[in-house]
Amino acid sequence: SSFPSSSPVVRYHFKQEVDQAERAVHVALFVSGWITEKSEICTPWAEAAQVFFPSSAHLALQWETQELLDVSAVFGKMAAQEVASSTASFWFKSISASTVTATGVAGAVAAMTLAWPVWIISSMANLDNAWLVCVERARLAGKCLAHVLADRKNVGQRPVTLIGHSMGARLLVFCLCELYDMGEFNVVDEVVLLGTPVTTQASKWQKVRAVSSGRVINGYLGSDWVLGFLYRYLEWGVSVAGLSEVDVPGIENVSLDGLGIQGHHDYPNHIVKILAKM
Repeated sequence: SSFPSSSPVVRYHFKQEVDQAERAVHVALFVSGWITEKSEICTPWAEAAQVFFPSSAHLALQWETQELLDVSAVFGKMAAQEVASSTASFWFKSISASTVTATGVAGAVAAMTLAWPVWIISSMANLDNAWLVCVERARLAGKCLAHVLADRKNVGQRPVTLIGHSMGARLLVFCLCELYDMGEFNVVDEVVLLGTPVTTQASKWQKVRAVSSGRVINGYLGSDWVLGFLYRYLEWGVSVAGLSEVDVPGIENVSLDGLGIQGHHDYPNHIVKILAKM
């Protein structure tokens, strides 16, 4: 199905996987944000859905699949050219240098404000357009999703748990902010956001907290150099939730270091371990 909006049109639909309870009293909605093939809209979440939400209805949101594939494809080409590994090396060295005088969250913020060499920025220029297109589509899709969740005819009175990664997590933040603006405070149960390319600005997260009746978890990875580059230089943001803690009452911050996650692209391979830690 599609939801009409201002140009460009955002097309999405829900995919139902291994759902044994069509009339379950709870819904778990999963949103991918970094995929290398179309099946990854669903597959990274399948095992976790059964383990952690065995009695819930399981839905995956399929949205702007081609745009998401474009981002990962551009990144894949950079990796093949060894640009990515050089950039990662620069990032890790900068983190090490920053932690000499700063630790914890302060150290992460210091690393995010580093000055990237011109050769790295020029090498990643092709990623600029693909990323920013996804940013806009996530905003539009998030607003659309909010109206779907608020429609009692579609969802009923069932509480919904929202779980997203990368640009999918950003989509959910836009969704939650739209629900806040709509005055819908009885729709969302728990929220889990992983590697979220969104500012840690308090005003946005206060809205996210306000419309969620259960836990709101920010899962972050301090060594995620991909997110550090994309958010810092393509969007001019200094502090990003996917790299550090969000200092807002009611937001639970969980560091994902030590789980073997290799970077931003590797979250989907560790979903069960990530949710187990939470």
